[in-house]
This record gives sequence, structure tokens and C-alpha cells, in this order.
Amino acid sequence: MRTLERHKPMVGLGIGLLVASAAAGAWEVLALQSPGTPLYIGMLPGPIGALRSLALALGLIVLVGALLLTCNDQLPPRWAVLLLFVGSLASVGAQLYGAAHGMPGVQMVDFRPNVRPLFVTKYAGLGLVSAGLFEVARRLLWGARGGASVAAQLDSEERRH
Repeated sequence: MRTLERHKPMVGLGIGLLVASAAAGAWEVLALQSPGTPLYIGMLPGPIGALRSLALALGLIVLVGALLLTCNDQLPPRWAVLLLFVGSLASVGAQLYGAAHGMPGVQMVDFRPNVRPLFVTKYAGLGLVSAGLFEVARRLLWGARGGASVAAQLDSEERRH
């Protein structure tokens, strides 16, 4: 069970992204209501649906990565987890801003002044997430650079103490 402790940040990030996806789904249901109904909020449902989809996809990918790392006795490197956190926060935050202002965040050029920073922030965040996931995939395919598994590392620590 000691190996599971090191995977808690990734699992927490994945669960947090899934909760954000569920909240965005409820927000999207309100945005899809017909005008004149009591639940109508007068917002574009497209950018809100994009937020839901982005948070769901990132949450599932991070959870699957954490599960695979745990099953293969691999520790996620701290810098990769940091990239996943910062990238997820940047991309989901940018998409949240876009959803609140009716911008899908996929156009680089538009008549609104906030479109380019939104686009750059969202896709820079996704680039950071991709870099973190590449390191997770590298560890899964080829193992840690030192070559020792978590079980071997823990056994050597227990022998020292």
C-alpha cells in the first residue's frame, strides 16, 4: 500500500477533473434550456459542452495513467505530475473562461480581443499535459531511468532502516 501513496496526486487530479466535468455537464443542461423556461440562463451551450468534454477526457486519461503506473510498480516523477497539474489547470481554466464568455477557444483570430490569449493558454496547457503524459507513457513502456521497480526501491529502503 505504500506505493499507492505516491499516486495520490494523480488520482486526486483525475477525480477533480471528473467532478469539474460533472459540474460543467449540469451547467450545459441549464444552457440547453429553451428561452422563456424557468431554467433558461441565456448562455451558449457549445463552449460549455467543450469544457465538459475537455475535463472528462483529461480526468479519464490521468486516472488511467495513475492506474497503469500503480499496476506496473512505477513511480510518477514529480515534474511530470507538476506538468499534468499546471497544464490541466491552464487548459480547463482557459476553457472555463471561454465558456463563461461564449468563446469556444478554438479560434486563433476573432473580432473579440480575448480570443488569442484564450487560445494560447488553452493549447499551451494541453502541451504541458501532453509532455507529462509522454513521460508517464515512457515509464510504462521502458521503466524508470534507474531501472529499479518500486518494490525493489522499497525493499532497499527497508534494508537500510
